[in-house]
Amino acid sequence: MRPGHRKGNPLRPKSEPKSRTLTLRLSDVFELPQGAPKQYLLKSPWKTDADLQIRKIAVEAECRLELNPFEVRILEAMPQ
Repeated sequence: MRPGHRKGNPLRPKSEPKSRTLTLRLSDVFELPQGAPKQYLLKSPWKTDADLQIRKIAVEAECRLELNPFEVRILEAMPQ
């Protein structure tokens, strides 16, 4: 996440023809500056995904996402 930005989008651009679990840690995905918030909400920016779970995650915690074949998921990470 660049300094001065309030949210970021971790993404995996390649879809695959099989179900998979994507494991990520926000501290590995974003280049967070010193003093950055330690908790974030991960949620979809799309109204059509309103029924997807909003996750609260600590920067150092692992987050697992279950993806269906060819599924691509975009999430916003909003600091708390």
